[in-house]
Amino acid sequence: MITRFSRYFVVCCACCVLTLPCWLYYLRKVDPKIDSDLADTKIVLLWTTFFGKVNYLNFSAEHPCRETRCLFTSDRSLLNRSHAVVFHSADIDVFPVRPRPEQVWVWHTLEAPPNTGSLQAFDGLFNWTATYRLDSDVPTPYGWFRRRRPDEPAPSLRDYWRGKSAPAVWFVSNCFTSSNREGYVQELRRSLPVDVVGSCGNLSCSPKMADDCYRKASRTYFFYLAFENAHCKDYVTEKFFHVLRYDMVPVVFGGADYSAFLPPGAYVDASLFPRPDTLALFLRKVAANRTLYNSYFRWRKNYTSGGYHWSCELCRKLHLAPPAASSVYPRLKDWWNEGGRCRTWRDGVLTSP
Repeated sequence: MITRFSRYFVVCCACCVLTLPCWLYYLRKVDPKIDSDLADTKIVLLWTTFFGKVNYLNFSAEHPCRETRCLFTSDRSLLNRSHAVVFHSADIDVFPVRPRPEQVWVWHTLEAPPNTGSLQAFDGLFNWTATYRLDSDVPTPYGWFRRRRPDEPAPSLRDYWRGKSAPAVWFVSNCFTSSNREGYVQELRRSLPVDVVGSCGNLSCSPKMADDCYRKASRTYFFYLAFENAHCKDYVTEKFFHVLRYDMVPVVFGGADYSAFLPPGAYVDASLFPRPDTLALFLRKVAANRTLYNSYFRWRKNYTSGGYHWSCELCRKLHLAPPAASSVYPRLKDWWNEGGRCRTWRDGVLTSP
């Protein structure tokens, strides 16, 4: 009897040993991140797409992270195991049932308040915000600049003034905006020639907004109008960061403190001038002075793009933050709309809409 039981026990143990690799293979096939340190890995579920794009958020070699113990996935079957669930506002169609109160729900948008629609249905749902605003729980700026490290080579500066012949250019396709930037430019053109490229003007460049268009423009124009379609707190879009790659000085018109992104000597802020005609006088002054104009490119010696991506910050915060059950946005629209401080340029002044 004892011998028969012993044989049975040995056979059971052997079966367990033989089948263990199969189970491990199955688990890795379902979730390739499952390994010895799974207990320390935070799963971030991208419940929605980003304007139709799947798996839009992940770690990137371009933006190395100090904290990488996160798995980003669009597999909704992992909802119950996820530590955070990200919802891109414009792609939300249906909400899942939250499996546990400590799961972090993240509201994400890159649009300004005038373009996000009603948020009343979102009250009391989200624990964290992930937007371009710097006071978000997880800031998601369109771009970022950092100081160069001592071992990083800096570019050689040259004479950016030489060969230019026209004051300013504006690439634009949205002709009616909440900021009324088009009204400001109309006033500005009474005192300064501004060539308008795109559907809002009489000039064109193809393909639309291509690098070659900016490159050609930088040979002719002193300034590029990086005017935002919404004049809101911290709203600085790709048009500002993109033009910094080319040899034109950006003139900005938005509600952000641009010095939070770059030193003041890298751009001209239209909002600091009382009227468009005083801005025009200043731009003429800069364009007429070779030394003064070239000074707007000195920042390139000390700064470079990159150094931040919100996937890094989200992962870091998940490992540091306490459970989110006690913290939600009871009225998301109040934080977003009232806190956004959006304004419109009308009758010569910036006013609340």
